[in-house]
Amino acid sequence: HRVLQKPKSLCSSLFFMHFDPVFIHQGYMQWLWDVDGKQYLDLFTGVATVSVGHCHPKVTTAIQKQLKKLWHTTNIYIHPELHEYCDKLAPYLPDPLKVLNGRGWGVLTSRRHLKHSSQSPTQH
Repeated sequence: HRVLQKPKSLCSSLFFMHFDPVFIHQGYMQWLWDVDGKQYLDLFTGVATVSVGHCHPKVTTAIQKQLKKLWHTTNIYIHPELHEYCDKLAPYLPDPLKVLNGRGWGVLTSRRHLKHSSQSPTQH
């Protein structure tokens, strides 16, 4: 059993939820393991893993395939997968959002939402 002290170099906005935090070593699907091998059902996962789990085989395979081709680039260049993604995503969005701009999608979505709202961005 190990107790992990909060490192002094850890940002002050990050904090442990428990007095005796779990020292996570590995995750797979809905499961986590600590450094001592104890298994936990992860009920507190973040946005990226809540829908597919940790290290989901299909997601891992897709990421590895993409990383072998192109890892990151600016969207001032044309990249076929970006356009394919937009074509697949657009049908799920309401009409005002069907046109996707790779630059600042979150900002664009917020602006369109606020256009129909009386609130300013700082009130959200």
